[in-house]
Parts: sequence; structure tokens; C-alpha cells
Amino acid sequence: MVMATGALSLSSWYLGYHAFAEFLLWLNIVVYFGLIVLNILRISFNTTAVWSDFTNAIKGPGFFTFIASNKDSADFIVDIAVKSLQEDEINTWIINNTKKI
Repeated sequence: MVMATGALSLSSWYLGYHAFAEFLLWLNIVVYFGLIVLNILRISFNTTAVWSDFTNAIKGPGFFTFIASNKDSADFIVDIAVKSLQEDEINTWIINNTKKI
């Protein structure tokens, strides 16, 4: 759910559906933190079952969706932050930060 809404919100943003994309972003954030809470509860009450799933060749790759959902959400937030800056601010930021290097 989180990975799908993250990818869909990115696509919607690039197609110009900004309101829909932001709605999906907020839905993504709510579901994401809900899943984190549920995973913490599962790990705390069923540590052996979680470890068994994690080391299982069939069920283990399912844990990679957590990593992908992090990337989709972060990409969208960074894209919004960069696009919301005006061009002059971006140029000033680039000039100031390249002087430090």
C-alpha cells in the first residue's frame, strides 16, 4: 500500500495533479506510520515468527517493500521541496554550497 501510493503520488505530481498527489502523500504518511507501529508490535510479541519470516527464502524478500516505500516517500518530499523553491533561491543555494567545497 505504501509503496503503491508513493509511486502513484509521484506520477500524479509529474502529470500536474498536485492536489491528488498531496492527498496521496498524506495518506501514504498515515499508512506508513501505522505499518511501522504494527511491525513494532509484531516484532515485540512474535520475535521468533518475524525472524523465521525474515530468514525464509520465500517470505524474506517481502521485507524489501519497506525499503522501497521509504525511497518513494522521500523522493516525493524532496521533489516538492525543490520545486517549491524559486529559481533564484536554488541558484543562490548552489553558489553558496559550492563555495564550501
